[in-house]
Amino acid sequence: MYDVLTIAAIVDECDKLLIGARIQQVLHVDARTIAFEVYAGHRRRWLVMSIHPDDAGFWLSTKRIDADPERVSPLLLLLRKYARGGRIVAISQPPFERIIRLSIAKPTRATNRDDDIEDDNDDIDLTTTELYVELMGRRSNIILVDDEGRILDSIKRVSPEMSRVRTVRPRQMYIAPPPQNRIDPAQANAASLTGSEQPQTIERQLIATFHGMSPALAREAAYRAGLDATASMTTLDDSERQRLATAVRGLFEPLETGAFSAWTYQQTNGRSDFSSVELASLAASPDVEATPAASVLEAAEQIARSERPEAAPQRHAARRERLLEEIDQARARIDNRLRSLAEQAARAEEAELWRAMGEAIYIHVAEIVPRQEVLRTEDGLEIPLDPSLTASQNAQELFERYRKAQAAEHNVPQLMEAARQELAYVDQVRAMATLAEGFDDIEAVRLEWIEQGVVAARAPSRANRPRPSREARRPRTFRTRDGDTILVGRTGPQNDQVTFTIAAQGDLWLHVRNMPGAHVILRSHGPHHNRAIETAAALAAWYSDGRGSTAVEVDATEQRNVRKIKGAGPGMVTYRNERTINVRPASERELGLEPLT
Repeated sequence: MYDVLTIAAIVDECDKLLIGARIQQVLHVDARTIAFEVYAGHRRRWLVMSIHPDDAGFWLSTKRIDADPERVSPLLLLLRKYARGGRIVAISQPPFERIIRLSIAKPTRATNRDDDIEDDNDDIDLTTTELYVELMGRRSNIILVDDEGRILDSIKRVSPEMSRVRTVRPRQMYIAPPPQNRIDPAQANAASLTGSEQPQTIERQLIATFHGMSPALAREAAYRAGLDATASMTTLDDSERQRLATAVRGLFEPLETGAFSAWTYQQTNGRSDFSSVELASLAASPDVEATPAASVLEAAEQIARSERPEAAPQRHAARRERLLEEIDQARARIDNRLRSLAEQAARAEEAELWRAMGEAIYIHVAEIVPRQEVLRTEDGLEIPLDPSLTASQNAQELFERYRKAQAAEHNVPQLMEAARQELAYVDQVRAMATLAEGFDDIEAVRLEWIEQGVVAARAPSRANRPRPSREARRPRTFRTRDGDTILVGRTGPQNDQVTFTIAAQGDLWLHVRNMPGAHVILRSHGPHHNRAIETAAALAAWYSDGRGSTAVEVDATEQRNVRKIKGAGPGMVTYRNERTINVRPASERELGLEPLT
């Protein structure tokens, strides 16, 4: 829970870890989440800032955070300009606010270049900006402010129509949320807990009275005082009020001492939370398991990953859908081309008829009168005529059709075969995109798609093109229980790699029959035994369009029998001397394979 105490603990820990950290990359994770790749203390981490209404947060991830490479916003561009290549020089929290303020200094030249520059150059100026991360429920926001306090932009702009209290728009001065007329918890005493004009519960009275008091903290204060948080304040006597005031002061004491702790809370309904002070009121519930954590940042990361396990898959699914949409559009274009070529082929079959019609017109030219619309010959041939043309012109028109049909008869078969190969390749890429797991796999397929020129009109420049990790560009490698090695290509180039670069001639090559799928190589120390072959075949079926089937035919042959199709896309091959195995698709986990890469 991101209350005032938790944010204070996070700021305290970040102050020890991130002061001087270099911001290496700025990432737009989704519409409401920004992340910095930071480097400090010889370690790379990802500082994540999210303003999702239900689970806004701020945490330091030790695992790679994936960006949405197609999501660009004005705030992202400004952060690239003012933050990327800069350093975090201060981290603070305005008193009793759920706000984290990052101060960023970036070296820039007088020429206003924003390249990465070494700090020790005498000609360098420092540009400073402040990034305010406001974690206030549905009013959460991330706001970038210049050194004069003017808003550069925010992840969420707030117009006067949206809020009469506080607007957030570029070029206006940053104004903090309006102050609240409440008491510092350190000043809590029995007098400050006198009843209000309207009878309220202890929980509501504490929230209305003290700065930084959240519902959970109010319940904890009541619990520590031995009181029921739902009881009315009017029922308390002086000693109970004194105990409650003491509990409030003790609860907020870490703000002065820095003696925070870290706890996570797992509920039986699947929900989880964390805190920077021990919440005995929450741990006392039989439906909650309380566990101490090494640090508040560690607890925040743990809860972020458990509470939002669907976030990354949703982003990956959206990225995959965009890629599949491009692939389907390309496939439709190829289908249209094939239909057009088929029509040309059908017209080519009529070539001899057009030649015969043209010759018949010349034979009967003396019989044709001006503006005649049809010529009927003695052998029953009926020839339509264009009444606006002469007999000779009609004949020449038919001979021209004949010549075009002859040319088509020569070229169309090759063009149709090329289109079929292109269609097969597009289907292969589509299968690989459908089967791709996670950012790296999807981007590896997309990179192949772009580099093949199928979507050149929409392709980003090479400099801005997202690159999958080195691991994503490698084929997957597994070891069986018997010590055999199985390699699986995840893209067209990887299929070429496993088949023609890694595999030896005696290795077994496997691929699903008559459908798109991965190239799979089985490498054994001796002869390929049946169990290993069936395992590799089941894996080949899993990494194919047949994954959802109960039984799939898989062809297997030695690598020496596989040939690349000249002029076709990556991974397109022909093969011979195969045998066909009928298997049920199975994943590497189900098959008990040990992943090596």
